[in-house]
Amino acid sequence: MKNIIFSIVCMMLIIAVSTDSVQATIKNVPGDCQTIQECIDASSDGDTIRVAPGTYYENLNYHDHNVTVASWYIDDEDTSYISSTIIDGSSSGSVVTFNNGENSAAVISAFTIQNGDAANGGGISCISNSSPTIIHNIISYNSAGEGGGIKCLNSNPTITGNTIANNTTSGGINNPGGGIYCGDNSNPIISSNTISGNSTSGTYGPGGGIFCAGNSNPTINSNIIYGNTASDRGGGISCYESSPAITSNTIRDNTGGDGAGIHFEMSNSSIDGNNISTNVASDGGGILCESSTLELRNNVINNNSASLGGNCIGGGINCRNSDLTIVNNTLYNNLANDYGGGISSGEGSNLEGSNNILWANTSSNGSQIYTFGGTIGFSYSDIEGGWEGEGNIDCDPQFCGPDTGNFYLDFNSCCVGAGQNGEDIGALGVGCGFPLCADVEMVPDNDPPIFVPPGGSFGLTGTIGNPTEDAIVTDVWVGVARGHQFLQLWYFPNINLYSGQYRQAHLNQNVPYGAPSGEYVYRSFCGDFSNWEICDEDSFYFTVTEGRILDGANEWILEGGWDEPVSLPTESTLIENYPNPFNATTQISFELVQAGNIKLEVFNLLGQRVATLVNEYKDAGEYNVAWDASSYSSGIYYYRLTTADVVQTKRMTLLK
Repeated sequence: MKNIIFSIVCMMLIIAVSTDSVQATIKNVPGDCQTIQECIDASSDGDTIRVAPGTYYENLNYHDHNVTVASWYIDDEDTSYISSTIIDGSSSGSVVTFNNGENSAAVISAFTIQNGDAANGGGISCISNSSPTIIHNIISYNSAGEGGGIKCLNSNPTITGNTIANNTTSGGINNPGGGIYCGDNSNPIISSNTISGNSTSGTYGPGGGIFCAGNSNPTINSNIIYGNTASDRGGGISCYESSPAITSNTIRDNTGGDGAGIHFEMSNSSIDGNNISTNVASDGGGILCESSTLELRNNVINNNSASLGGNCIGGGINCRNSDLTIVNNTLYNNLANDYGGGISSGEGSNLEGSNNILWANTSSNGSQIYTFGGTIGFSYSDIEGGWEGEGNIDCDPQFCGPDTGNFYLDFNSCCVGAGQNGEDIGALGVGCGFPLCADVEMVPDNDPPIFVPPGGSFGLTGTIGNPTEDAIVTDVWVGVARGHQFLQLWYFPNINLYSGQYRQAHLNQNVPYGAPSGEYVYRSFCGDFSNWEICDEDSFYFTVTEGRILDGANEWILEGGWDEPVSLPTESTLIENYPNPFNATTQISFELVQAGNIKLEVFNLLGQRVATLVNEYKDAGEYNVAWDASSYSSGIYYYRLTTADVVQTKRMTLLK
């Protein structure tokens, strides 16, 4: 099986990256070559160099060879090969170098890359218009003057699925980019990496995790950036004269002089869907912006602090001479020792926004907002203590669990529907506190439109279930409506359902001989029937035709019985797609143990998201989703399920 998978992987790589070479080969180290560099030098574009476990004391240079160099991880995705296949630079330069215009077909995959020591890029150096693919590596304990883990200049690498940890910069007064440095018009894709424990030194040492400068425009997406330290600014990320897109990252527990989470200077950026938390700085615990233009949307900025040293400003956000658009953000429990616990706006700054929550932030001056002369125009926002502006409110937002980082809103929150155009205020919307209520669902046997002659019948499957964490008791009733009249047909009181219990029934509904022709609505409800308190309902349409069945039913009679209880799965699970390999449609199934907001996404081999199949609130239960890949190229793809309790990824192969 391992050889079959390996052959498929290699075939896909060859198809995807080599159009000129039809003689691509696989070379093994050791075996075909004694060293990795020997195999690189002897390779042709499209070749794959497969490296056995062991420690290789080498400093590799691809020398314009667009080849894949990978550990045995590519055979069966056994992650133990990543840590057991080591390229050690012996503190004598960059461990891996791309400096001859290599393209994305130059791949370094699934190694531990360590002990590099260079002026530029201790672990990996990408310069001179090189755009390699750096995927599934551990890049750690490297050092450089700039870019301890990776440095790219005038290059566009794809950096995805790596652990970039414990790298440092040192050796002078200018030492930026502990984890990653990108400069001189570089536009890398930095996606789905863990970037942690990296640090900078020197008087000018910004960007403990990531530093970008010189008109660089990186895409920084879905990374976990934590525990990094900058001697200067930007413990997590620092950007100077750049325009990054920063989306869906977790940026936490970073430390820097200014802007511990993210620092911007003379930059333009969009910051969307990030969690920026527990970062510590002198100014701008979460975000610091200087002479920049930013757009912040859907971010949670919480528990950051501006508390290092004196005159500490802007626990959540501090801006100086900048223009910010702030929409649907949540700023909670940020601290500034001196000014602006939530937000501080300096002279020359203009902040405009709506649908934001600022709550439980603290400071000696201006717990939620403080301005030194800049302008702040907020509307339709929930701001503790109040703030002048259209639609602003001042009430407890009722987060689901702020102490555990859950900033979804309770069903009864004053922020639900109180935003501009009836939107929810805050970053995440509603996610808890729904009434303890059963689910009721009806699915007709035949797809609509449904036509039934008088005296005939139609079939349906009814489901009653309990998606909550507590046992509940509910009534269920069913009826048929025509115009403004509702005829109750069936009533089942006091159904006891324990947590996760679902019951089903296949039912047959007779339509009486004398029913007038026309359109009807078939409805089911659950809740308290005695008070007509409805907490869930479902319905579908059917049409009674003019032709009659003479010997048919003469009453609205509902027939059928309940199956045995069906329990939900004990944990959320992503199920293997079928078929796999496939051409060109496959089915992806998953089970949810609890209701919540979920995502089902598809990524290509480079870690780039190519499709979002589900991104919405789902009840607990089993689901099946089809992916039509007819417009995609053959190759290996990954599909990932993200829920409140689990993140799972599986692989599938598209063969055309």
